[in-house]
Formats: sequence, structure tokens, C-alpha cells
Amino acid sequence: MELNENDPTIAKLESACSDIKTLLQTSFTMETSLGNMDKNFDALKETLTLASRRVAPLQSLSIATKALDSRINRADGEPAIQKLQEVVEFLSRTKATDQYRTHRLRETLITLKALYKTEVDAMKFDGLLDEALLNLQDEYEHILQQLRHRNIGESECGDGEEETVAYELGSALEVEVLRRISETLATNDCLDICIDIFVKVRYKRAAKALMRLNPNYLRTYTSHEIDEMEWESLETSIALWIQHFELAVKTVFVSEKNLCNQVLGNTMNGEIWPECFIKIADKIMAVFFRFGEGVARSNKEPQKLFKLLDMFDSLEKLKTNFSYIFNGEAGVDICSRFRELEKLLVHASTKVF
Repeated sequence: MELNENDPTIAKLESACSDIKTLLQTSFTMETSLGNMDKNFDALKETLTLASRRVAPLQSLSIATKALDSRINRADGEPAIQKLQEVVEFLSRTKATDQYRTHRLRETLITLKALYKTEVDAMKFDGLLDEALLNLQDEYEHILQQLRHRNIGESECGDGEEETVAYELGSALEVEVLRRISETLATNDCLDICIDIFVKVRYKRAAKALMRLNPNYLRTYTSHEIDEMEWESLETSIALWIQHFELAVKTVFVSEKNLCNQVLGNTMNGEIWPECFIKIADKIMAVFFRFGEGVARSNKEPQKLFKLLDMFDSLEKLKTNFSYIFNGEAGVDICSRFRELEKLLVHASTKVF
């Protein structure tokens, strides 16, 4: 049988033969690649084995380090030097570091022990100093509380001259002790505490002295409340206000100012005592001011004219004393309120008729 080159069957066989050759070639290539991969895996395995041998000591060191951290972080109540000594001994036993570093750590430990002893001595001194300062503060407060104002108001039925004479608070020895305590507290970073104690105690003493006069009328101070008062009661209240205002200025606050200057005058080059005095007087004076302002703003009735003039006249007589007692930058606000009260009284007097 003669073969025809154009026979479709032959063309198909040739195509299949070509595909088989291509497949065989691909298989050979893949086999070569797989062989190379086996070689690479063997090399990688050998590398991992070597790396594992090298990492093993590091794992041991890591374990030792964790144990070291545990020793450092535990035992919160143990002294610092004792814990450090345990750490050095631990490093020596476990050999987590070399001998040179262990030796350096031991030398450092010796130095720290010496420094620790010095620090402990300093801490003991600081502790004793703190305790001494606390005792000084208590004594300071106690002495200030003992300095009481005279029993003002006892001669209220008399001419009042004795009541308006200033006096010294405390003996020379008591004042000297207070002055020295103030300076000691100031030089040991306790100035704020010193001022706080002084102002609170002396404010209470000044207020308590004036409360002996039974100034219950000062609780009624708004213009509406004053309008509802009986005339006889208001007249009496105004008379008491004039007397008590003068007493507060000429005796209580003069004495408090003198004490403040004597005790705190040398502290901070004399810069703080005026402000301390104003803090003592400010709230008390505010109570007197608001009653006078309430009277001046109340209804302008004819019978009030002479009382308004009496109030203004009393302030005019006190003006020199008042300006002297509350002089300086610290007393600007109090002096300003004093002048405003005078203006209110004058204005109220002109509106009566």
C-alpha cells in the first residue's frame, strides 16, 4: 500500500509524536529541577542544624536572663543593696556573663554599698528635719492661738475711749519665738505653710474678738431687709455700726497689723507681711462695708438723714487712720471700697428730700 503524504492520519501521527517529544523533554527538565531542589533542601537542612547548635547557648542565656529579671523585680520590700548583691551572686553561679563583667559588678557593688550608707545617713537626717519642721509648725500655730485680743466691749456703756486704744498682742518673747519660727520655716521651703497657718489663726482670733460685741445687726445688710426694719431697730444698728467700725479699725486691726509686721517683717525682705495682714482683715471689713452700703441704698426716708450724715462723719474721722492701716498696694481694694461707701452715703443724703 502506497503512503500518501497528504493522508490526514499521517499528519495526526506526526503531531502526536511531536507532542510526546515535547512532554519527554519537559519531564527531563522537571527531573533535573527536582534533583537540584533535593540538593538545596539538604544544604538548608545542614544550615539549620548548624544554626540550631549556635542558638542553643543563646537560649540558655535567655533563660538565665529571664531568671535574672525575675530576681530583680521581686521582693519589693528588700533593701536595694541586698537585691543587687543577690543579682551579682546569681550571675556568678549561672555564668550568664563573663568573669570580667562579674568582677566589674562586684566592684560596683562595693562602691554602691559605701554610697548607700552615706545616703541612709542623709535620709535619716532628712527624716529628723521633717519631723522637727512639723513640730515647729504645731508650736507656731499653738503660740498664735494663745495671742488673744483684750476683752473689748466690756466698757461699751462708757465713753469708749479705752476700747479704741491699740495694744500689743503677746509678749516680746512670744513675738521673738514666732519670728524665728517663721524664718526657719521659710528657709526650709515651708513659707506657704507658714503664711497659711498665720492668716487662718489670726483671722479667727480677730473675728472672735469682734464677735464679743454681739454684732447680730450685721446679718441684715441688703437694702430690702433694711427697708423692712423698724426705725428704732435700724437707728440702734447704725449707732452700733459706727462704734464697732471705729473699734475694729483703731484697735483690732492696728494690733493685728503690728503683730504681722513683727513676726513676718524680716521674711522675704518684708514683702509678704502686708498682704498677709490684708488677708486677715479683708473678710471682716467686707461685713462692715456691706451693712453701710445696704443702708445707703435703702429707701431715702427723711428720718434717715441724720443717721446717714452720722455714718459719713464717722468715716471722715477715721479716714486718716484707715489710710494708714491699709496703706500700700495690698490695701488698694479696701481703701477703694471705703471711698465708695462715703460716696454712697453722700448721694443717699442728697436724695432724702
